[in-house]
Amino acid sequence: MSALKEVLPQALTSFRREKVETNAREYEEQGVPASLALQVAYCKPLASACDILRLAETLKVPVQEAGAMYFQTSYRFGCHWMREAARAIPVTSSWQQQALAAVVNDIYDAHSRLAGTILTQTPAFQGSTEERVEAWAATHPEPVASYDTLLQELRAEPVLDVPMVVVSSRLLGGLGR
Repeated sequence: MSALKEVLPQALTSFRREKVETNAREYEEQGVPASLALQVAYCKPLASACDILRLAETLKVPVQEAGAMYFQTSYRFGCHWMREAARAIPVTSSWQQQALAAVVNDIYDAHSRLAGTILTQTPAFQGSTEERVEAWAATHPEPVASYDTLLQELRAEPVLDVPMVVVSSRLLGGLGR
């Protein structure tokens, strides 16, 4: 875990790093000391530590590489956004709550599997992690285009519902196979 904590700042996408820094500044404005504010802001991306460490261990790649791929995959394919959108769906029963929790777990699984697939299928790629993800996407144009279209439609919706996140989760899961 400490290995990931050390490489996390470099593994994050610039978008995610900016979000961490923004959160840290907000904590500081609330009176939290700067060093503690930054540590707390990194807790959210650190929640993915087990997935990242599992990828690194399973695929025998450096933690930095697994982390960078994990976060770039999330950014490129909207995994984090989908999980947050699923968590924001209003629920009226415990069954709906359980269904959404299961879908969020499915998104985590699909995300991790997709990051692993890209790591496995692009081992000798020379370039940035972003370029590596896009190179992989270019070799899978039809499923990626279908997924991108669906994600764009979902992002245009003010609020998602359970069927929407179930379908998007399934399509995301198909990319990593």
